[in-house]
Amino acid sequence: GSNEREFGYAQVKVSGESAIFKDLEATQDVWMSHGDKVVEIPADFVKVGETDTCPYAAMANEEKKYYGVQFHPEV
Repeated sequence: GSNEREFGYAQVKVSGESAIFKDLEATQDVWMSHGDKVVEIPADFVKVGETDTCPYAAMANEEKKYYGVQFHPEV
């Protein structure tokens, strides 16, 4: 777990190119609600989004079309 909880709105800075952020602006307003933090991503993934307090807010393996996000995309 993380030493800090993240709860509330945050801004994800999109980095690189990913299908999950295709045609979206470089900064996305999102909802965070978690006490855990991703500190390392798998070797076959790349970081595609981050916030000021969440270095891996979004990751992608475009070849396999696998994606992971730390925020709540349904909000």
